[in-house]
Amino acid sequence: MLARNRLIAALATTTVIVEAGARSGALNTANHAGQLGRPVFAVPGPYSSSASVGCHRLIADRRAELVVQPRDPAETAVRLCSGDRIVAGAEVPIAGARIDPEVLRVVDALAPRRPTPADEVARRSGLSLVDTTDALALAELQGLVQHGPGGWTTS
Repeated sequence: MLARNRLIAALATTTVIVEAGARSGALNTANHAGQLGRPVFAVPGPYSSSASVGCHRLIADRRAELVVQPRDPAETAVRLCSGDRIVAGAEVPIAGARIDPEVLRVVDALAPRRPTPADEVARRSGLSLVDTTDALALAELQGLVQHGPGGWTTS
């Protein structure tokens, strides 16, 4: 199994990890790809899902870039194949989240100077709780919000 993960990482120009749990074999492939200097992208599911813990951790540790647009991994692969240099830790896809309308809605829905629970943010923003937690996770990765004991606050 581990040999297969190394082979996959070695053969791929870029690696995309989708909804990986904390002990997923896909994380092993991502680690091998990173060690080979290959770009790693992550497509996490809901922030609250245990099936997405691995993807969120890869992104938080800057070992993977968040896929904001489906074309992000493909464009990176094309640039690599054409000989363009890829800067490790480039944050172009993640920076794109700042203009995501759902991220802006949840940030605007936060109460000034007091923590707001996710369900309250969802009600104020008009988004579902799942969409709200996803947008809050993106906002947290951008440093726009932080989660504390009483809920979410702006950074």
